[in-house]
Amino acid sequence: MVRKTVFDRDEIISAAYQVVRNHGLDQLSARRVADELGSSTAPVYSNFANMEELALAAADVAIDKIMDYTRRPWTQNQFLNVGVGVMEFVYDCPRWYQALFMRELKDKDRGHRLLSGILADMGSNPDLADLPELERTILLKKMSLFTHGLAVHFNTAGAACHPRDELIALMIEVGDAMVADAKRRQPRSPEDAARFAQLFSHDHPNPEKD
Repeated sequence: MVRKTVFDRDEIISAAYQVVRNHGLDQLSARRVADELGSSTAPVYSNFANMEELALAAADVAIDKIMDYTRRPWTQNQFLNVGVGVMEFVYDCPRWYQALFMRELKDKDRGHRLLSGILADMGSNPDLADLPELERTILLKKMSLFTHGLAVHFNTAGAACHPRDELIALMIEVGDAMVADAKRRQPRSPEDAARFAQLFSHDHPNPEKD
């Protein structure tokens, strides 16, 4: 078999994604990507200025994969599928979650892209359509904080201490309670709404001000 010598950017990015998934971001190098491709390091250096550029391109792939996880029908509740999907991604790709949200990359732009995508999905969710945009934003913030806490706890203690089914069940129970609370909440005072809108102004685009 003739060894492939030409690789396009997407193939290199995919290989970099797999390196991080299998070994962690601190192990991402041109040599490891080349090994994943089965090539020399030449394709890496001819397509990317440096490893940081490649890492950020691979991070975009990871964000797209998380969004895909949040859109799968894990439960019959579309909103709960968001939190469950994130936790399923944490179990499947813990090193990528660490890279994106815990220590190495800490890339706010990609975090904002993920939250903005989820918020847009919430706006088309029939179960949440009657909620004002600000209330959906607050609901997402609450759920994301809780989910991140579970994810960090899992990454710290490991799967042996926290079986998948137990954490998912906890996620569903808390998510149900959050949605129920949001639906029965009385309209906020202008002062309260303004305070929350200001609080989330750096997390989400254009939260409702009134």
